[in-house]
Amino acid sequence: MQIAAEIVCIDCGGRCGLLTPEPPGGFRPGDVVAYRCGECLDRWDLELTEDDVGEPDDDERRRFWA
Repeated sequence: MQIAAEIVCIDCGGRCGLLTPEPPGGFRPGDVVAYRCGECLDRWDLELTEDDVGEPDDDERRRFWA
């Protein structure tokens, strides 16, 4: 399953890009993934939940990057 390629940095509000490559079987709840902020360079290691795993819908994309 797909997860978000970018998230919002909670420290500076910048964009954090996904560092972790997708495993052969896809991402699953409980997997830990890393993101790096392009502005402040903070790294975020996040444990995926069932809500994280899946394709974001159009409303979710617009909310963050419109």
